[in-house]
Amino acid sequence: MNFDFIAKNKKIIAISVIVVIVAVVFFGWRKPGSRQERANLIMWGIFDDSATWQKLIGKFEEQNPNIKISYLKKDFDSYDSDLVDSMAAGDGPDIFIIPNNWVLKYSDKIQPAPTGWIGLKNYQDAFVDAAFTDFVAPNGNVFGIPLYLDSLVLYWNKDIFARAGLSSPPKTWSEFTQDVQILTKKDKNGDIIQSGAAIGTAKNVNRACDILTLLALQKKFKIIDLSQGNTDLTPNNFQNILDFYTSFANPNGQNYTWNSLQHYSIDDFAEGKVAMMFNYNYLAPTLRAKEPYLNFGVSNFPQFSQSKKEVYLAHYRGLVVSKHCAHPSAAWKFLIWMAGKKPSLEYAKLTQQVPARRDLISQFSQRTDLGVVAQESISAASWAKIQPKKIEDLINQAIDSVAIDRQDSGMVSIKFIHSLNLIIKDF
Repeated sequence: MNFDFIAKNKKIIAISVIVVIVAVVFFGWRKPGSRQERANLIMWGIFDDSATWQKLIGKFEEQNPNIKISYLKKDFDSYDSDLVDSMAAGDGPDIFIIPNNWVLKYSDKIQPAPTGWIGLKNYQDAFVDAAFTDFVAPNGNVFGIPLYLDSLVLYWNKDIFARAGLSSPPKTWSEFTQDVQILTKKDKNGDIIQSGAAIGTAKNVNRACDILTLLALQKKFKIIDLSQGNTDLTPNNFQNILDFYTSFANPNGQNYTWNSLQHYSIDDFAEGKVAMMFNYNYLAPTLRAKEPYLNFGVSNFPQFSQSKKEVYLAHYRGLVVSKHCAHPSAAWKFLIWMAGKKPSLEYAKLTQQVPARRDLISQFSQRTDLGVVAQESISAASWAKIQPKKIEDLINQAIDSVAIDRQDSGMVSIKFIHSLNLIIKDF
């Protein structure tokens, strides 16, 4: 090496040293006096094929040759148990994809971004509100990066609507109840032969828990307030929400349109026997593939007429770093890279999803397949989903206790709130 050349270029050397120091401080890839450390990371995911992630990981590795990431697609049905078992054995993934309602459940198994790496205002400005609610802890720790956003929408059968003289889906709950009464058909014995909407029970209604909790969010309840260690629902206001939901399964009420004898909601809708159902937008491509001649549309989830702000329910997955990851700085560098505009947009295009980044949503708002979710995403809400399976079972039990077993909704609500507070207390 030419030492005269080095002497003449001290400025260049100084800058190089600063770059190395910054890399050490912020990313921890090098140890003093040693070669740059290599990181081989294992990543687990669900639903996304390897081809999707190979494209993204390949671009990241081109920019970061010392980090190698291997992606493994896992089966969703055993994903939870596989994660828990592998982490207990000490050989789990370094990075894994997690549903947004699992974040609190896994809070002791994932590690947040290194201090100072992500500014909270930057995170809040970059992503939709639901992501901030789910992935940012009260103490400011950032636990993950959202990959996209889906939301609860209204599916409606255009042919059934047209036969009833209705040209468009309902926008408010008052319009919804009116349409249900028009669209519901019964035989001479009073049995339902065409349902206006799949709502009212939990046993045969997919996403019943989510529908009811979104009603609570639209009524401005947090459902679970971790800062207070309780729920802001009272037996009285929960009863009001429960009564409204189950009114569609009450044979003595004017909203009666559904009961436990109907087929499962998705099947009934696919068979053209129900005019409306609620589900997430991701179901639409599967429904179209299964029933190519089913003439249906996807519209916004109804709102209460007096509400000043629209509220929808977010459903999505995000990237987190395992607590047992040996190279957390390298892992988090990948997560932050994925949070960037170009990778976020590429992932959205590869998976046909709406990005969770605010500055990308407008690109999807006019699409026939994703436009509704893009419109809902800015107003999509989330809530603290501690013990999600227990709470879902609890809500579904409350629904069917009233809708099917005909128990008093007041007593059911008192019991529900008591059980919910016990779950929160034990968290």
